[in-house]
Amino acid sequence: MTHPGVGPLTALAYVLIIGTPTRFQRGKQIGTYVGMIPCEESSARKQRLGHISKQGNSLLRFLVGGGGQAGGAYPSGLRRRYMHLAMRRHRALPR
Repeated sequence: MTHPGVGPLTALAYVLIIGTPTRFQRGKQIGTYVGMIPCEESSARKQRLGHISKQGNSLLRFLVGGGGQAGGAYPSGLRRRYMHLAMRRHRALPR
């Protein structure tokens, strides 16, 4: 709950679903477990990253995504990263 946009419900769901994070060797493995890592369709020298895989727990994926969007409203490094991704993907920018 120390991160902007993460409330008690998101924190509780994370703890209940992930359990002990030490069972994962890297943080990327937690993202894969939840289904937040994009699918990859590559051939030759062209790498194409698609939509998220949607494997894993849909509730936690929904709450983490909402927390990320809410965290984008705060003036911090998270907002800067969110704005960069939004501009790159031609999304409407938040005010």
